[in-house]
Amino acid sequence: MSSPNWNPQETPGRPVGRQPWIVVAAAVVLAAAAWGGLAAVQHHRWKSNHEADEARATQNRVAESEKSFKAAIEIAENFGGNDLRLARSLHGLGAVYKDRFRFAEAEPLPARAVDEKAFGAGSAEVARDILGMGDLHNGQDHWEQAEQNYRQALGIQEKTVGPGHPMTATTVQRIASLKRRQKKFAEAEELYRRCIAMREKALGPEHFETIFTVHGLALNCENQASTPRPSRSSSAPSPGTKKPSARTT
Repeated sequence: MSSPNWNPQETPGRPVGRQPWIVVAAAVVLAAAAWGGLAAVQHHRWKSNHEADEARATQNRVAESEKSFKAAIEIAENFGGNDLRLARSLHGLGAVYKDRFRFAEAEPLPARAVDEKAFGAGSAEVARDILGMGDLHNGQDHWEQAEQNYRQALGIQEKTVGPGHPMTATTVQRIASLKRRQKKFAEAEELYRRCIAMREKALGPEHFETIFTVHGLALNCENQASTPRPSRSSSAPSPGTKKPSARTT
């Protein structure tokens, strides 16, 4: 006959007070497994949309690409603000808009991607998005802002991938091209020559990217030669002519 004060937790061979902890531990393990499974499903959905986006963008299927990028962004927003997958999808959608000259829609996206990755402000990923902002400004002839973005990205790339890396050379060429469009040919030539030296060292003189930069330099020289310079006779008054009065009528 059992004692009226019998406690099942005090039965010989059974550890006292441990059963609740076993239950809690099992619940934690099950919850972690469920969360891991959900995260894997979300990642698969994001990856499917993102990869489909990139393929459609390459095939110029713009409407479908835009729809899939938006779906990828919506999924990636569940991963948290600092997740690089969100930044990649924002960057991709921005590129689609930029290629269609939809600058007003494209402009906030690289800026948001940079903001989402503020924890890694000196990373190559951030440099890529700043370059995207510069490309948008360049496409709208906002040259001062474009150069500011390009030089900011260049500074990050020189510290992360290195001053002689092909990615860094591409940014130098972006600035050279910008200077050429502004008809600042001397500055452009210096940058083109710098880029050629970087690419010859990293890729070799016969590489298509090196040849592409040489072509840019040749185009810069051609533009400079065909741009009329102000003649001295038109700017200076001929002898015996009176200087125009500063007074306006």
